[in-house]
Parts: sequence; structure tokens; C-alpha cells
Amino acid sequence: MILTTEIMIKLSNALDVSLDYLFKNDKNRIIGKVKDAELIDQLVKVDALSDQDRDMLKALLDTFIKKHQF
Repeated sequence: MILTTEIMIKLSNALDVSLDYLFKNDKNRIIGKVKDAELIDQLVKVDALSDQDRDMLKALLDTFIKKHQF
């Protein structure tokens, strides 16, 4: 059975999981350099927020990261 991208997106939305979760087993759920599966799931949820809320969270993350770089 071949699943199209559209079906996979609908399925991931219905199950409230990321697409990588559907394609990989739990041990291999890594996107790029992000190894924390819970963080990936949170980022997927943040992506669904309004532009204003996303911008606020990005500013907070940026401030936190800069604080720890010094």
C-alpha cells in the first residue's frame, strides 16, 4: 500500500504526531541535530500557533540561548 504525502499529513494531524514519528521507530526520531523527541513534538505544536505567539516564543528562546552562550 502506497501512502501519499497528503494522506500522511492528514494521519499525522489526526494522531497529533509529527511526520517523522510515523516514518521512523521511536529510537530513531531525530531531525537534524535535535535529539529530544519531546522538543520536536513541542516545536510541531508551536508551528500551529499564530504568527504573534510564534514570534514571542522565538524571542524568548533567542534570549535564553544568548544568555547561555556567554
